[in-house]
Amino acid sequence: MRVLVDENLPRRAAVWLRGEGVDAVHVLEVLGAGGSDSDVWKLALDERRTILTRDRDFVGLLAAASAGSVVVIRVGNCTVAALLDWLGANWPAIALRLEAGERLIEEPSRRD
Repeated sequence: MRVLVDENLPRRAAVWLRGEGVDAVHVLEVLGAGGSDSDVWKLALDERRTILTRDRDFVGLLAAASAGSVVVIRVGNCTVAALLDWLGANWPAIALRLEAGERLIEEPSRRD
């Protein structure tokens, strides 16, 4: 599995994923700060990476495309430690869903 962690998540999320055996890179590691959503999207498609983000703008890009996958984390503002704890509790199920072919995952599930 290949993941591109968006700029709106901490670099430590990519480090944590790598520790779990995921081929993960952070946007800041490859594009630097301030890259546009379209730059992030293009990189993810070119490298066949799932975008892990808090930004729902990628949902629109995904809807208009025949390829790509996005995981939108919908947890409120929290510490990095709390986010990593959340990933630890939820990543195994998210990974299974991605491996099963789901292209859009919003966690927690969108209720509106």
